Amino acid sequence: MQERPEQETTSAERAMTPLSVPMIDVDFFQRFNGQNGPAAGEQALVKVAVCLARSHQPARRSGCALGR
Repeated sequence: MQERPEQETTSAERAMTPLSVPMIDVDFFQRFNGQNGPAAGEQALVKVAVCLARSHQPARRSGCALGR
């Protein structure tokens, strides 16, 4: 979405479907990144992105805890 917001917006309008842009807060990420280094922090963010990509709504799937 960040790389092509105009195309996503146009596509959603054309298909008459809603478009959501979630904002998330990864608890304690700064501490984790500081203690484990940027490579581990990057891996953690990739895992979060995979969890979000697998879920279209808040749910518990594949070890991913989404929603509160």
